[in-house]
Amino acid sequence: METNLLFLFLGWLLGILGPLIGDRVRRSHQIEDVKRGMLTELKDARTRLAMSVYMLAARLDRDDRNLIIWTTKALKEYKGNEPKEEALKAMENLLKMTDEQIAARVHQEKF
Repeated sequence: METNLLFLFLGWLLGILGPLIGDRVRRSHQIEDVKRGMLTELKDARTRLAMSVYMLAARLDRDDRNLIIWTTKALKEYKGNEPKEEALKAMENLLKMTDEQIAARVHQEKF
């Protein structure tokens, strides 16, 4: 009789706590999904911002080898769906130039 009461009590307790535990587990998975999504969006934004910084610097005659290296690194680290091959190839071609050629190219494109 006592064991039946014990099992009855345990069944009642698990019936009450089961949904709470399930919700807790589900919520932790949802939090992880949100974190993963936010990190993906931030990585995409990082690459877009790096390209925007480079384009702005180029228009203001402020691009140099360090900026090109930094932008190239951001493009190489990008794992998203947007096409990056053409921009990466252009950056790598710029890195083949000397510092004087980069400065002359920027000055020439300005006029």
